[in-house]
Amino acid sequence: MMKRSILIVDDEDIILASLGRDLGLDQYDVQTATSGEEAMQKFRAGKFELIISDFMMPGINGLELLKWVKAHDQHIVFIILTGYGDSVSTLQILENGADEMLLKPCDTDELLLRMNRCLNTQDAMRRLKILEKTPPRCGNCSATLAQTGPESTDFAH
Repeated sequence: MMKRSILIVDDEDIILASLGRDLGLDQYDVQTATSGEEAMQKFRAGKFELIISDFMMPGINGLELLKWVKAHDQHIVFIILTGYGDSVSTLQILENGADEMLLKPCDTDELLLRMNRCLNTQDAMRRLKILEKTPPRCGNCSATLAQTGPESTDFAH
């Protein structure tokens, strides 16, 4: 199975090192960035399925990064880690498309649980899009709706 590619963004080296180590052990291809600006460069250069970002960082903060990333790829999973759990921050984070928000310091098992839930939802949405593009098939003869005509929805022969 291919490793899922994730980007961890935090201005604290200890957070990057510990999360990078823990998530790398859990079958993820982990890249790190120490700022929102560096994260944008790595995002442009690579393909990530998930971004985990600190909320409060100098320069481009987590909320600005979230808005920028979602403008470029609305389907990417984005998780914000924050030491600030006030309702205004929470509302801003979730209104701008974050899939999850966790308070720092966060439990690695809780983070993994939420990551997996978000990635499973992302996978289900991808499969649904593929199914929506696939014409319905008759269970008896494998004819598609396109072959039997648009007026026929029950594949009556």
